[in-house]
Amino acid sequence: MKQIVRTILSNKPLAVVVIGFFMTIATFIGNILLTINITRNLRGNVGKVETIHSQLTLLAQIENDISFAESTLKNYFISKQVIYLRSHDRSVIRLQNAVNELAENGSKGVMVPSVLLEKISRLINERTDLFYQTRLLLKGKFDGKSNVSNELIAQGADKTLEIREVLHKYDGELKVSLEINRKYINRSISFGSYTNYLAICIALVVAFFSTVSITQDFLRQKEIERILRQLNDDKTKLFSILGHDLRSPLSGLSAIIYILKNHRASLAEIEIKDFIDQLEQTSNNYGKLLEDVLTWSRLQLNKIEINPLPFEIKLLGQEVIDLYQEQLNSKNIAIHNMVSSDLVLNVDKAMIQTVLRNLISNAIKFTNSGGEIWLMYREDKEYHFVEVRDNGVGMPTGILKTLFTNSTISMAGTENEVGTGLGLSICKEFISKQDGDLQVKSEENKGSVFSIVLPKEETLKKIKKMRSLLPGSSDS
Repeated sequence: MKQIVRTILSNKPLAVVVIGFFMTIATFIGNILLTINITRNLRGNVGKVETIHSQLTLLAQIENDISFAESTLKNYFISKQVIYLRSHDRSVIRLQNAVNELAENGSKGVMVPSVLLEKISRLINERTDLFYQTRLLLKGKFDGKSNVSNELIAQGADKTLEIREVLHKYDGELKVSLEINRKYINRSISFGSYTNYLAICIALVVAFFSTVSITQDFLRQKEIERILRQLNDDKTKLFSILGHDLRSPLSGLSAIIYILKNHRASLAEIEIKDFIDQLEQTSNNYGKLLEDVLTWSRLQLNKIEINPLPFEIKLLGQEVIDLYQEQLNSKNIAIHNMVSSDLVLNVDKAMIQTVLRNLISNAIKFTNSGGEIWLMYREDKEYHFVEVRDNGVGMPTGILKTLFTNSTISMAGTENEVGTGLGLSICKEFISKQDGDLQVKSEENKGSVFSIVLPKEETLKKIKKMRSLLPGSSDS
């Protein structure tokens, strides 16, 4: 169990998902228990409301029955018709039943003082007795004592007024209780709705953060896989260079040294000079190759820092051109520095000159004698373009597609100059460290155009802002 917990805590996305899962379960369990409690209280209050409505109905019925009983008794007194006595009897019976039912409902816990119920019941009983005494008197059972009759009628009227006062008071108490219960029911319903919304919101928030965490982890894994694939490709490329491009010059050197050591006496002076020139060329190529390998290795280890500063591009380009003046003269190639002397860009001097050296060296290598090379500049709304153009042999489509990959096919120059293709990979990585790119256009037998693409200030801000939003970015 400890191992499982340790594994979960060590994996941030998994920990977020597990914690989110338990939070969601706890939220819904709490919401269910709260809903049960709210429902139970609602049922109790709804029952109270129903009882209150029933009592209000009974109060209205009692008041109506008293009025009806008095009215039928008066009609009998006037008309002496028995039908009014029957109606009076029915109204009195309904009155008694209503009082009994009112007392029964009052015992169900409605918040009205029981003293009122007892008082109503007592007054109704007293009023009923007065009704019967009045009826007996009206039937002649009191030997026509009119003063007794008037007294009973007056007592009955007073009793009815007292009953109505108590009924109105009881009605007011019931309405107050009804309003209290209605408010409680509304609060309970609202609270239940809020808890449901809260549970849903918590579940959505947990789901959102879990999804974000899982997505970030997935993107990190993809980025790690990409880096591992790149490292593996770089390792393969390095082994290929070490296994082929470094071994081949050594084989050539060994062969020339063997000939000079064992057959020097039989060689003419011009042959010896040719062998020495080959040794010099092979040594230079070997040194250039080692320099490229070391630079490439430092790039892979992030040991090279880029420090952009304002520089005149025409001047930097001319410094590189001057380095290759001897090769240009030996192949009778004209080079034209067409960059404006007013052009100043923020670049790392070592980076831009390394890239220009590689591009100009390649242009010389693949340009025939009498050809031309141009160093030019153009721009658009977002980027600067520093270009090296030549009218050399160009590249076929098959080779063009392999540039900047581990499958780059090395071509011999117009005078059998050799190379590894590593220089272009170094150039591309150098420029990418300044958020730029290296683009190439080439057509066989018509020449090539290599473009150093550097973002303008506003474009660079956009690139950095977008990078800061990516998961795992050091700027975020």
